[in-house]
Parts: sequence; C-alpha cells; structure tokens
Amino acid sequence: MSLFLLALKKVFLEFKSLSNRALTFSLSTIIFQLILTPIIIILVTSKISPEEQGYYYTFLSLLNLQSFFELGLFAFIVNKASSSFSNITIFDVKSLNKSYTDIPKLAALYSMTRKIYFLISLLFAFFVGGLGIIFFSHGWTYNLNEIQVCWIVFCILCSFQVYFLGLNGFLEGCGQIDVVEKWKLISFVVSSMVLIVCLVLGFGIMSLVFSTIPKVLKDIYLIKISFRKQFKLLSKQKQYEKLNFYKDVWPMQSRLAISSFASFFQYGIFVPLVFSILGPVQAGIIGVGLQITSFLQQIMSRWTYTQQPKMAKLASLRKFQELDKLVQIIGRINILLSVFVLFLYFIFYKILEILNLSILERIPGFWVLFILLLTACNYGYLFMLVGYLRAFVEERIHILSVTIAVLNAILCYAFLKHIGLYSVAISYFACITLVGIPWAKKLIMKKRRELAY
Repeated sequence: MSLFLLALKKVFLEFKSLSNRALTFSLSTIIFQLILTPIIIILVTSKISPEEQGYYYTFLSLLNLQSFFELGLFAFIVNKASSSFSNITIFDVKSLNKSYTDIPKLAALYSMTRKIYFLISLLFAFFVGGLGIIFFSHGWTYNLNEIQVCWIVFCILCSFQVYFLGLNGFLEGCGQIDVVEKWKLISFVVSSMVLIVCLVLGFGIMSLVFSTIPKVLKDIYLIKISFRKQFKLLSKQKQYEKLNFYKDVWPMQSRLAISSFASFFQYGIFVPLVFSILGPVQAGIIGVGLQITSFLQQIMSRWTYTQQPKMAKLASLRKFQELDKLVQIIGRINILLSVFVLFLYFIFYKILEILNLSILERIPGFWVLFILLLTACNYGYLFMLVGYLRAFVEERIHILSVTIAVLNAILCYAFLKHIGLYSVAISYFACITLVGIPWAKKLIMKKRRELAY
C-alpha cells in the first residue's frame, strides 16, 4: 500500500512539473468534453434518424481530407516558430521591436504561413466541397439536395478554419499556446451548446453547420483583433531574408506532407469505407465509436501537444537531458491514465448493459469499442514519440505513416464484409500498436546515436 501511495505521489509531482496555463486550459476543455460529448452522442442517436446519423459522422470524417491539403505544415510552423522565438521572452510589440536578430526570421515565417494557408483554404473549399457533392449524390433514402446544401455551407466554414490554422500554429510556436488553448476552450463550449440546442430543436444535420460558426468567430477574434498589432508589425517588416522553400522548408515539409497525406487513411478512411460497404446505419454506429476514440486520443495527446513548443525550444538549445526527462514524465502519465480510462470504460459499459438502455443499439459492441479505446491509449504514447522526433524540426516518420496508412486500409477493407465493425478496431490496433510504436522507438534510438548522448 505504501509503495502504491509513493507511486501516486511521484506521478502527482511529475504532473505538477508539466503544469502550465496551456495544460490547464487544455485539461479544462477535456473536462467539458467529458460532460458535453455524452450529451451530444445521446442527442445524435435519439434526435436524428439512423441514416442522418450516418451522414453526420461521414461529414466529420470527410473533413479529415484537409490533411491532403495542409500536409502537416502546421507541425513545421509550430516547431520552426518555437526555434526562432527561443530568444524572445514575450510576444508583444515592445519585445519584437527590441529583437533585431529574431524578428526577421519570424516575419519571414509569418509571411509564408499567411500566403500558403490562404491557398490551402481555397483548394480545400473547391476540391473537398466538390468531392462531397459527388460522394453524397449516391444516397439511400434521404433528400440529397438538402444534404448537398448542408455540405457546401459546412465546407465553406471549415475552409475559414483551415486558413486560420497556420496562424494559430504560429502563435503557439511564439509562446502563446496558453492563449490559443484558452480560446479553444471557449469556442468548444459555445460550439457544443449551439450543437445541443440545434439538435433539441430538430435541425438535424444542419446542427453541425451551425455549431461550426463559433469556431470560425474564435479564429477571427484571435488573429484579427487580439494579436492584430503583432501581426501588423511583422507584416510591415521589409528587411528580412525570405525563407528559401527548398532549403529551409522542404527538407522537413516534404516528409511531413507524406505523413499527413497518409494520416487520412490511418483514421479518417473508416467511416466512408463502412458507409460505402455496409451502409449509413453501420457507418453511424462506428462513427459514434470513433468519436469516442478521437476524444480519448485528444486526452492522451494533450500532454505532448501542450509541451511541444517547450520540447522544440529544449532541442534548439541542445538541452537534451532535460528533453529526455520531459518525455519520460509524459510517457509515465500516459500509461497510468490509460489504465484508469480502460477501467472506467469497463464499469460504464457494464452499467449500460445492466440498465439495458436503447443507446446500446446505436453504438459499437463492448469488444469493438474496447479495442478502439485501447488503441487510442497507445496512440497517445505514439504521439509522444513522434513529438520527440519533431522537436528537432525534422520529420522521420514519413515511411512509417505510409506503411500504417496502406496496411490500415487493406486490413479494414479485406475483413469488413466478413467480421463487420471488428475489422475497423482490429486493423487500427494492429497498425498503431504492433507497427507504429516499435518503429518510432527505433527512430528515436537512431536519433540519439546521431546526437551522441
């Protein structure tokens, strides 16, 4: 008992060492997700038809196609900005004006980010919007004209989010991750409340469209109002050396592009695949399971995500021992949290079975969901390993990402007709746990040998 208490005390102290405002806001978002997400799932499964539920989750899955256009540039921007910002303490006009050596680098990165993400957002709206219209032209028993209108409006709103994504990453790299996380919390709560109200009022699939508006307004306020002076100062910088795309960006970005291109097939391919083979009802069921899985993945990755600028800064300053210690702490917290989450899931699902609630008919079975949640926990550990590698402003997992993506799609497609939704859970588990984690560990060992420490 005393050893158990000592272990808990050690974990608590390690958690405290990670604590900052960004993590506080991020965990607050998770707490609100724990409260609001079950309500949303219950409303989705009770207020709209099974066919609409299938369209609802297919909308969200097709949104992952932004990976084809953004191509992991966000990760490059966060790490590059963190490296350039390492000698500046505060991201305000006064500090920027004093930094004669670093502000040209930030101005060049800001200029590139703004231009590239503007182009990405246009391509996303045109191609993904068009693809959705074609995809939803082969329906089942639903009014496709209404579906297509909802999809177009949803896609336009999401394209604004894509444009602001890069500038959010720039702010995070410049030490403003606490502010970004704070507004993510606010926008999530407002967006979720809008979604809940719209579902209760019977707006159906349009509820998803209305709930996207607060997220867009959040980005407009953050970029165009809150940090307007800082961005204006950077945009007026004339004396800076423009980033050489092929020299400064392409070495990491080309590999990030491959990784991000493959990421859709790692996770986002499941619902469209089930939709096309098993129909919208089964797509809606697995959509609920994947929403829960995605939520857990967000929890497990928060520890790494909120520390990513710090990791990049430590790597830039060559403080490798501190970086290793930070990663080890994140890993231990991930493992402990995984055990706790899976235990809670077992208790919660058994309670649902005892009460024999009708919601069980609209969610995956016990073992399908258990395997998905176990994989989500392992995903958090893999995310930590990848975060360590990317802290050096390098991308070493592109081959791994492609391998996982291809293997994931093949396994799921091959067994979907034979074992149903189990194919989704098993293929995802095999790719993340049996392929991804061992491969990433080998890459880290190789990196450490190169650094000779």
